[in-house]
Amino acid sequence: MTRINLLPWREQLRETKKKQYFVFLGVTVLLACVLVGIVDYYYASRVQYQKEKNQILVQEIRKLNAKIRQIKNIKVQRQKLFSRMLLIQKLQMNRPQVVHLFDELTKIVPKGVFIKKLERQKAGVALHGVAEANSDVSQLMRNIYASKWLSQPMLNEIKSEAQVGNQSNEFELKMNLVFPKDMSAQHMGGYVI
Repeated sequence: MTRINLLPWREQLRETKKKQYFVFLGVTVLLACVLVGIVDYYYASRVQYQKEKNQILVQEIRKLNAKIRQIKNIKVQRQKLFSRMLLIQKLQMNRPQVVHLFDELTKIVPKGVFIKKLERQKAGVALHGVAEANSDVSQLMRNIYASKWLSQPMLNEIKSEAQVGNQSNEFELKMNLVFPKDMSAQHMGGYVI
């Protein structure tokens, strides 16, 4: 019986398989690196694209914030102008009130009442005067109630003064100025507040 040594053949086969394994392993690693590189490049380009979009959005947000500030400034200016307009309209409306006040005073002051001082207050007028009798002051108050330009008479003080005359009474009376509703459009030139 002869023996055949198959070891060198097996060793060669092993070496060949080993080489094939390392070649296959190298190709696999190379393909994996290429695949990782492609995926990395894809995601890097997507991130860059998103950053560019975000930058555009940031720029647009800045533009919109600037426009919002302009709008707020315009609203503030508009409110100031509107307040001025209301003030001018109020002054226009109050301008004829003084004329009507003096006109009404000539109509409502009864005989025996003398006005010494007329004082304009916030929404009304204070009258300081002298009356021959208390009934004259009462008549003045009734006339104020009947007036369409004056309202809410309030007698603050009435006192007897010997310096003025025997039966004279000094008084202080407050009343409000009103603007009749039917006259407001006429005196405002058609403007309504």
